Amino acid sequence: MSGTFVWCTLFIWNPCAKDYLVLPERPSFKNLYKYKQIYELAFGFGCDSTADDYKVISIRLGVGHSEGSTKEFLIYTTRTKVWRELLKVPDEGVFLQGVGFFANGAVYWLSYRLHELSRWENLVSYFNIESEEWGILAAPTLKSPSGASNNIGMALGRKVGIFYTYPCRKQDSKYKYCTDVFVLRSNFSYHQHTPSEPAEELLHNGPAACRPSAHMGSSLIWL
Repeated sequence: MSGTFVWCTLFIWNPCAKDYLVLPERPSFKNLYKYKQIYELAFGFGCDSTADDYKVISIRLGVGHSEGSTKEFLIYTTRTKVWRELLKVPDEGVFLQGVGFFANGAVYWLSYRLHELSRWENLVSYFNIESEEWGILAAPTLKSPSGASNNIGMALGRKVGIFYTYPCRKQDSKYKYCTDVFVLRSNFSYHQHTPSEPAEELLHNGPAACRPSAHMGSSLIWL
């Protein structure tokens, strides 16, 4: 077997109990090992309160084969202690990447889809932990997108926030950065919120402010 294989050992860490759980090695239901390259695309972690269960989502991509490429969606539950394949998955053209953010019973990722005009369309994809169903939302529109970077994380308590950070003005020959925050409402609409602190401080306040995180209550998932 030759090629480039990129994957991680996963474990769940509870900092309050000072304990952790190493997850078993992930199987491949789509025979990813026949591909020359395997990449970790996305992870998610959340709690199914109806079943007193914690679930981990893993998305991997295999490329470099005569058949093209394929994505594999796996889920692990702490009750069953096994990995299984998710048969209900997002549309093939939707691209998820990074660590999702858990809130209100679902895991959320920033995602992308190639528009028919050959432009990338920004989306928010989410996975309902209880029903194991996927959904897709249009991402909020930024009026001044030039040079903007975006992240998903916690805003205003336990709500989902989309953070756009971009150079907005010059001061002493240096760019200052502004941050627009869009808070996701329960009806899946967005409310734009203006932070009271500068963007530089938001960016250094850790996962709760502007960086992707996979924490849920007192537990976290680590890669």
